[in-house]
Amino acid sequence: KQFQKIKIEGGQTDGHLLFAETPNKGIKRIMPRKELGKSYARKYQEEDEMEDILLRKVQEKSSNDNDILEVATSIGTMPNISDLLGDQMTQVYENYSFNHEIDPQLLIHTYKDEIMEEIEQNPVVIIKGPTGCGKTTQVPQYILDSCRSNNVHCNIVVTQPRRIAAMSIARRVCQERGWNIGSLVGYQVALEKEKSDDTRLLYCTSGVLLQILIGKQDLTNFTHIIIDEIHERDNETDFLLIVVKKFLRIPGNRTKIILMSATINTDKFVNYFTKRINGLKLEPPVIELQTKTNFPVQYYYLDSLVDRIPITMPLLKLAEPRIEINGYELAALLVEVFHTIDAIEHEAKFLGSVLIFLPGLHEIEVMYETLEKRLSKSKNKEKWMLCPLHSTVTSDEQIKVFQPTPRDTRKIILATNIAESSITVPDVKYVIDFCLMKIQIQERETSYSSLQLSWASKSQAIQRAGRVGRVMPGRVYRLVSQNLYKNFSDDCSPEILRCPLDTLILKAKELDIGPPSAILGRAMDPPDLSNIQTNILNLKEMGALLLTANEVYDEFDGDLTFIGKVMAALPIDPFLSKLIIIGHMFSCVEECIIMACAIAVKSLFSTPFKQQLEAYNSKLRWANYSASDPISYLSAYKLWRYKVTSGQFKRSGGVGEDNWASKYFIQIKSLKEVVRLETEITSRLKRIGLIPTVGANKVKWEDHELALILKIVLAGAFYPNYFLRNQIDEKEAVKVLGGRDPFTTVYLSNFPSNQPGPLYIDAIKQYFYHCGSNMSVSFDGSSKVYLIFDSTYRSSIDRDTSGRRAPGTISLALYRAIKMRHLQIPITISVLAPLDARKRATEIFGDSLSPNIYCWNKRKSKPVNQTLLPGLGTTVLPVVITHINSPGHFYCHINDEAMSDRHIWINMQLNHQPDSLKKLSEDKWKNGTKCIASFTEEGHSAYYRTTISNVDMKTGTAQIFYIDYGNELEIKLDELKDYPDQLIESGVRDEPPLAIECTLAEIQPSARLNPKGYWSQDSVTVFSSYFRDKRCIALIYSVVGNVMAVTLFKHDKLDRVGCDLSHHLSFNHEFIEQGFAEMAEEPYLSRENHVMRTMAQKSPESLKMYSPSYLPDDPYAQFQFEPPSEKECQTK
Repeated sequence: KQFQKIKIEGGQTDGHLLFAETPNKGIKRIMPRKELGKSYARKYQEEDEMEDILLRKVQEKSSNDNDILEVATSIGTMPNISDLLGDQMTQVYENYSFNHEIDPQLLIHTYKDEIMEEIEQNPVVIIKGPTGCGKTTQVPQYILDSCRSNNVHCNIVVTQPRRIAAMSIARRVCQERGWNIGSLVGYQVALEKEKSDDTRLLYCTSGVLLQILIGKQDLTNFTHIIIDEIHERDNETDFLLIVVKKFLRIPGNRTKIILMSATINTDKFVNYFTKRINGLKLEPPVIELQTKTNFPVQYYYLDSLVDRIPITMPLLKLAEPRIEINGYELAALLVEVFHTIDAIEHEAKFLGSVLIFLPGLHEIEVMYETLEKRLSKSKNKEKWMLCPLHSTVTSDEQIKVFQPTPRDTRKIILATNIAESSITVPDVKYVIDFCLMKIQIQERETSYSSLQLSWASKSQAIQRAGRVGRVMPGRVYRLVSQNLYKNFSDDCSPEILRCPLDTLILKAKELDIGPPSAILGRAMDPPDLSNIQTNILNLKEMGALLLTANEVYDEFDGDLTFIGKVMAALPIDPFLSKLIIIGHMFSCVEECIIMACAIAVKSLFSTPFKQQLEAYNSKLRWANYSASDPISYLSAYKLWRYKVTSGQFKRSGGVGEDNWASKYFIQIKSLKEVVRLETEITSRLKRIGLIPTVGANKVKWEDHELALILKIVLAGAFYPNYFLRNQIDEKEAVKVLGGRDPFTTVYLSNFPSNQPGPLYIDAIKQYFYHCGSNMSVSFDGSSKVYLIFDSTYRSSIDRDTSGRRAPGTISLALYRAIKMRHLQIPITISVLAPLDARKRATEIFGDSLSPNIYCWNKRKSKPVNQTLLPGLGTTVLPVVITHINSPGHFYCHINDEAMSDRHIWINMQLNHQPDSLKKLSEDKWKNGTKCIASFTEEGHSAYYRTTISNVDMKTGTAQIFYIDYGNELEIKLDELKDYPDQLIESGVRDEPPLAIECTLAEIQPSARLNPKGYWSQDSVTVFSSYFRDKRCIALIYSVVGNVMAVTLFKHDKLDRVGCDLSHHLSFNHEFIEQGFAEMAEEPYLSRENHVMRTMAQKSPESLKMYSPSYLPDDPYAQFQFEPPSEKECQTK
């Protein structure tokens, strides 16, 4: 049967394979699943209540039996084995000193006796204390000291939501006690651990404890479990609470549970752990420490600022979380006002630091720029040190947050919610809170997760406000109305209600104590049953669960498969586990482990503040122009590992590791995390039995094969989460761009209609040099400005002769320009007053501008730098290939007598008196300048016409393009020659280039042999062997943008140019048969030009309808002028 790819409405993928004759009828869009609600959870809550009653009866009976046993047992009975074991395990206390000094300022010490009494008498205790009160470090030590004093064995575990916190707190306790880390106190996180047989106090992440409890199926490993920061309500913490509560009901359990937080909703946790027996409530006790700060803190809302600040207040709604432009301006104005406050309160001897809470990196950038503008206009003498704080910002930039500032400098920290609890800056006096955050939310219809803007909860706002008032009086400015703040939720929505549940479902299946709904239904906030159903369906689709549970079909359950067991065993997302599994099947498991680890670690590449575009360019190159994040991670990691193992970073005179990482926007710390995670995953895979094949049976892929295999593996692993590119309407795009090529052109809008555009070309280009060095700017008299990037790969950024582009047919320069829009980089051009601008433009351009002086006048000026391209009536040309970059990009000469004469004349003129040629002056060392340069071939040197493609002032070199041949060369700037007056007057300088840029028509690189999308070296070699410096016949398909798309025929197989080419096999088709190429559709403009050429052949009269002339590459290149300076301009 023949298969074809068809589009199915409502599908998550671009298409499915169906038999060609199958009609695409009756297929309807799948409607979103209805919410099934949370009523299912009531059943399991009732089961828990019954379990509590039965457990109580068992405990009462056990108590009576023990009384009888105690009377009946004689004095000579052997001692209890567990007591003997306990004695042995308490001997460890003798090896350590327990003498230490306590910090009397810690609030927690006041409550020590009460805390220990409640822990002794109750199975669950809740402690609520403000940040910095000492609960995380001191409560575990109270328990340890108590057990040592009573010679009782203990094994205490304390969980932290973040691995960094677990490690740092363990070290802090050891430092306080004078013990070595890993001795009596240790830590264990996913990739690292410091513990021993002596360890009695272990700090770890929630995930580590969860894995231990699931494996053990009870709590007996620990005497005390302390769950810290429980207010964060992440998935692992909520699931840990489910497991702990479940195992507390096991008869004979003696493990004590302590829950701690600074902003906990105590009523909710009390209700969750309350036992209800025969109508009685047995509630866990709550110990609440005082929450007063050391110094007074004043709170302000928008309402209280209306009459004090001369600015329009932002209008905010509960249903639309956002920051308005005047919100940024208000924050900047407040910072300026702080100068007056400090002058009154500190007599200007101290400038309090400011902490501004923003939801994301983009908002940080906007706030940064707004503050810079405000400072430039401020009359205050103080300086501002702006410190962005975000996970993608480099470590060096983050360190600035903790550095002291000079006396006349105010530190302003622009941070996301990372500054809520993870950092402490002691000199913060002011907090400006936009009351916003970004949270992960899973779309119910698509199961896709994304970060979405949301209002912060009241508990988060309180946590943020807690950053001040510690060492001095503080002020908190919440940039929302007081009424809006009252409507905020008390706590942040727990992850279990808004994030994917697939990992929790796999853990629930590992517990093997019921269906996932029975376990997740026992959560403090049970998820909607439809969410459980959807995530189970996703796991079945991934192969982690069977369709059946105990051989019966169940849409709410399924038996765990081997794939599911692997996913549950690995400490990464199920999709990443699937990537490793498929990689094992395709013999590329090492590469897949690296990609999976790098994705899991996140932030492998750094994004220095205000260098996002440079970082994006670097990442594109690491991805080998595949635009794939996993491929970029793999490339960077493999090169770094090679340099480390080969010792290249340690060689004298070489580039150090830190400098190398900084240059290529890589975070060494993240790479080292990838190493640890790679080691951990490889170890776990070995335990499961997934060992890579070695020896003769191992499949070894060639480089081009591996690139294709990795694409297949990635596609299989992340199904069905694909980005689908909509069909591009090229015709509409060409229309919007005024007939320009949409694959090389972008346009800017809102250019002033009363300004002559050509006057500001250099100012406009300055913003886009990071995209590509070769570009032209054009205008059409409207508010649009068009930027046309060079399609010939002569960019300084992509100095590559293989014709590489980004995926598809979009030029890389265009990719970068579009990325600028995504990054919302503002483009601001300073302009002259309209009358001054008109006068200046007339002086420079004269009648080269149209009557409205705002665009190029095609009627009055002869185009310059225009290649002698064939008109519509020409379909066949004899040509000689002069330079080859790739089959998709080469240059040729028209092989006739007239062209040969022009070629000889130009070369004679240039080399007639070579000694009279003067050096090119420094003011002309810039892109696009026409000049003369030498070229040596077979020992003979001569001068040729060139243009400068890119200037590198650091090395004193320039990349030049030989316009009559098509080749490039790097040459020293002082070796370039200028055109003398006689060569300009004779027309040598402005004579159109003789080299015609070409591409093979209607073909593209074979996806099988060249999966990266560019022509392989083998294809270039074969093409060159056929055509380099050889005559051939070109059948013209189209001419667009000075590029000629052709079908080539070998000259030695043709009798004459005018013969019927239809009877001969073209090289294009021969290239396809050889496997180097495959058929491809030409772009819209090329197809349109081809239609016009076909019409011209059928009806010569139609030639009169079309003009054969072409626009010059850059009509303004001939004018040398200084653009208006910043001082001259009065408006922006």
